[in-house]
Amino acid sequence: RILRINTNTNPVSWCANAEIIIVHRYLIDIIIDRISPYHYTKKLYKSLLRAELPITSDTIFHAQYYYPLGFCVSKLAQKCGVKSIVTCHDSNSISSINRLRLHKRKYISSILKSTDKLIFVSQNMLDLASSLHQISDNAVVINNGMNHDHFYPVPLDTAIKETRYRPSKKYVVGFIGRLSYEKRADKFPEIFTKIKDILVDVEFIVIGPHPKKKYVTKLNKLPFDVKLVGSVPKEKIFAWYNIFDVLILPSRRESWGLVIREAYACGVPVVGSDVEGIPESMGGLGVLVPDGEDFEDRFATEVCNILLGKTVIDSEKLIEFAQDTTWDMQTKKEIDVYNSLGNASTQNNQDG
Repeated sequence: RILRINTNTNPVSWCANAEIIIVHRYLIDIIIDRISPYHYTKKLYKSLLRAELPITSDTIFHAQYYYPLGFCVSKLAQKCGVKSIVTCHDSNSISSINRLRLHKRKYISSILKSTDKLIFVSQNMLDLASSLHQISDNAVVINNGMNHDHFYPVPLDTAIKETRYRPSKKYVVGFIGRLSYEKRADKFPEIFTKIKDILVDVEFIVIGPHPKKKYVTKLNKLPFDVKLVGSVPKEKIFAWYNIFDVLILPSRRESWGLVIREAYACGVPVVGSDVEGIPESMGGLGVLVPDGEDFEDRFATEVCNILLGKTVIDSEKLIEFAQDTTWDMQTKKEIDVYNSLGNASTQNNQDG
């Protein structure tokens, strides 16, 4: 049996006869685990008892969030006498540790000490965690993967048919992700305006879920149109990538930047900020813009250099490079981690 917590997808296991039990987290749970992870650990333990899961010596608990869920799962594993794994996806949860209250920092320290294996989605995140804490050899790097059935190059006419959107300008600059401060969405109007000042025949498409009203308002006030698409079904995202001439990722924080590899898989060049995991994800094939003074100016210039052909990026090399970014390959790496904890044959479950 596999215990999954709050999943909006159809969870699967590579153990064909495994029963999957979903424990839902409600608002009160989210409040409790942030105020007192110890209390939420007790609640999780009771959920395990109600589910009558046969916890054995080869059971492994795996949390996909660093804090506070990682703390709860590592403590729960100790209580049950089994192994635990915590995957850290968010660099902000690491870099903000020194700004947390003392009791919360103790929780973080406990995760690092009591978790049997720590997985970081980029080497940058592991290095950052190592600079703030003493981390033993229990840490590994496993990048996020993607399904290549969903990301591939197609002719523009096919992309137009799939998206039902026909570009009105010669060039298209696109963004896919959350409209947030971390993504530097507050500077999108400035970046777009500077691109437009250099290159008139260009339009902008922004795709992402639940954008904050203040960012949308700023974009709507621009003297030119910016298409705000909102959420897109995963089977349709490839078509939007194929509409783009360049993808931008001017983030202030970015643990890995999977959209870079998705764009590559569609043959689309990327301009991104030179921060955290972005250089690692780009693999030397995109254009990096160092943070600092006049960032928006320099970023806009690099975007236009690609559109105007001053910077040439080989689409075939991007597509070839992206082939190594698959969920199958990343899954095998996680299985190796499970096996290293003595769970070679029976459980092999993704989440605890």
